Amino acid sequence: ISRAALLSAAGATRDPALRGGLEALLASPDPETQAQAATALGLLGERAAVPALRRALTQSSQPTVKVAVAGALD
Repeated sequence: ISRAALLSAAGATRDPALRGGLEALLASPDPETQAQAATALGLLGERAAVPALRRALTQSSQPTVKVAVAGALD
């Protein structure tokens, strides 16, 4: 199972207890992991994740991360 699949499954659970772990992955040195975490947070649907997603949007210079974060915030 890939990391992307695991993160997607985590988001799909809509379990708010996973938010902190997913938010921590937004700071990963790997842009792919950051993007996957942002997507998972979007699936999670927790409004409490909005500040972390906004920080990731302003701090990342990677287009893939920005697109994933924008999608999560939408």
